[in-house]
Amino acid sequence: MHPDLRHLLSHNDPPTDGQIREVETLLDLGRKELSQLDDTILKLSLVLSELRSQKRRRVNSLSALKRVLAPIRRVPPEVLGEIFQWCCKMNWTAQSRSITNVRAPPLLLGHVSSLWRSVSQNTPRLWDYVCLLDDATVTERLLPFIRVLVERSGALPLTMELSTPHGDNRLNLAPIFEFHTRLEQMHLYLVCSRDLPTLTVETRRFPILKSLTVETTVATDETEFDEKDPGLADILSAFQDAPCLQMIDLYSDYISSDISASLFPWSQLISLTLDMPIDALVARNILRRCTGLETCSFESINCLEIEHASPPSTLTILHSLDFSGTGGPSPAFVHSFTLPALQRLFVNDVHWEGPTFLQLLSRSQFKLESLMFNTLPISCDDLISFLRLLPTLQTLYLAKCDGVTDSLFRAFTYIPGSRPSIAMPDLRRVTINGFANDLDGTVVADMVESLSAHRGDKQAPFPAINLVALCLRGAKFAAEVEHRLKHAARAPTFLVDKPPRRGERRTN
Repeated sequence: MHPDLRHLLSHNDPPTDGQIREVETLLDLGRKELSQLDDTILKLSLVLSELRSQKRRRVNSLSALKRVLAPIRRVPPEVLGEIFQWCCKMNWTAQSRSITNVRAPPLLLGHVSSLWRSVSQNTPRLWDYVCLLDDATVTERLLPFIRVLVERSGALPLTMELSTPHGDNRLNLAPIFEFHTRLEQMHLYLVCSRDLPTLTVETRRFPILKSLTVETTVATDETEFDEKDPGLADILSAFQDAPCLQMIDLYSDYISSDISASLFPWSQLISLTLDMPIDALVARNILRRCTGLETCSFESINCLEIEHASPPSTLTILHSLDFSGTGGPSPAFVHSFTLPALQRLFVNDVHWEGPTFLQLLSRSQFKLESLMFNTLPISCDDLISFLRLLPTLQTLYLAKCDGVTDSLFRAFTYIPGSRPSIAMPDLRRVTINGFANDLDGTVVADMVESLSAHRGDKQAPFPAINLVALCLRGAKFAAEVEHRLKHAARAPTFLVDKPPRRGERRTN
């Protein structure tokens, strides 16, 4: 570039005619050079694009070749089928299990390859679970599809989960009656409404049915539904001819009719759960008919008084009993039974007096291993009197027990050379959870240290103890007591969990 042009670039002087012609010449040359560079860039871009395309094809080719060497290809079909079964069990959720969901695990496996489709369709265990939940309404067009899936299960027993999302939908119950001879487990969800007629059911023989669960709920648009269930007794009667049926769970949000009047085979049950508002007399009638019962749970028996049953019924093999309810059932309900095999007793929010438990024990002479109170129904003195008669106890669980006093902790404190108040050689776990602002911290610390110090001592009343869990809300202990409790909590099997004071950090 001419020196005069360099001067013009750095100053604001006007160019001469000669300088103007020279600048125009340089601009023409520059434009031609830029055009040549653009052409070169375009050519190189096309080359680069082609190279990248070749790279992608080669990567895909190599990936395909690697898949040929994948270990899963060498897995025998029968092993692959086992893997499929475990994958389906681990990934099934309430939403994905429904066979109307195209992403249900058994259906999804068939979309991977022809081999996987063949293995999945020929693995009966993938298809022995028929689930139609939520808004999965059975239609005439869906029934053939259900039959195809069930055929893949071969001759295996079936587990079914069915719902009636729109009330009285006869087709939603159709699979029950069509495959009744193969049903082993049944879970039925009923949506009820005052505007819908009672569900209609048919009586069939269920030769291998072992477990039945029925859940009844109210339609979402029913804000006030105070009527009784729509024919639950009739629904239960549909399963009257089920010689292998041993387990039933009933769940409902509203008052049950007299289901004890149904033709259901109560006498062959070994497990019974009633999680529904139920009359104490109905519950007693059912329980008296369940002569072979081993485990039983009543979640909401009312507290209305009933007459004593004389003589009391004996449930010879009942070993686990749960009671829950606001105040109920009444003591007369308990006095109606003798439970000689009882090993586990759970009482939740039931208002009984101490003599009720003592009389039950005196009448039954059971050897209790697990006792759980969720809200203490009796005084601490009555509880201690009851515990003295339970030398076989292994687990004691007291939750929401705001009436706990020092006397309970003293009863579990052993002083060598003295006569223990309670002796439980098999006791392993003690849990006490409650509000206790009047407790003497020294008494609590003495108990924890005593249990910890005498573990394994055959002369001590609690040699087998391996877990003590305390959560005493509202307790205010001296610094020395706090130190003793923290020291005891360092034992690997002891947990002393007293909520920290305001501003105090919890220590592990």
